[in-house]
Amino acid sequence: MPASYKHVQTPAPIQHRPPVIPVSVTAADHLALLSAQDGFVRGVDANSGDLLWTSNSFGMLQAGPAASFVAFGAARNLVFVGTRNAGQENVFAAIKAENGGDEWEYQDDDGGQGLGIVNGSASVDYSRGRVYFASHERASGANTIFAPSARERRARLAPRDRERERKPGRAARHSLRCGGRRKALRPRR
Repeated sequence: MPASYKHVQTPAPIQHRPPVIPVSVTAADHLALLSAQDGFVRGVDANSGDLLWTSNSFGMLQAGPAASFVAFGAARNLVFVGTRNAGQENVFAAIKAENGGDEWEYQDDDGGQGLGIVNGSASVDYSRGRVYFASHERASGANTIFAPSARERRARLAPRDRERERKPGRAARHSLRCGGRRKALRPRR
């Protein structure tokens, strides 16, 4: 590490391994992404340690951010993060990788269950233009995988692609919310 490297200090713990992406969407050619329990996401120049931007506060953040970049085939440069606000409504948000500005927020308002805490990082599927994250519905506690669109300027859930019938009497352990409908996930045979 060069002697001139600046260490970024945050007022709250960072509980993840920061992703470092070899892409220049800001003044840096390697972008490090940090989310801290103070609720802010920070973009850092991975080579110098310079703080490039800080997002608006989201409340409590536990998981590391995920991101999609035009240089790798995405429609836009976005950073994705989910909140961990215990006992409250949570959100999954996209922010602009260039400056940390707000892009969209997803709240599970379908059926009034409310989005539960998001403890893990999201996963970006470049081929489908989707970002996947896991949570649970606050009221029911049902484990759910969500898949909002990473291509659009607002959060929209994936359209239903194919519906597999569940065997009678067999309960699904997890579900995927697609277009406001829930579909059971089962292991492949």
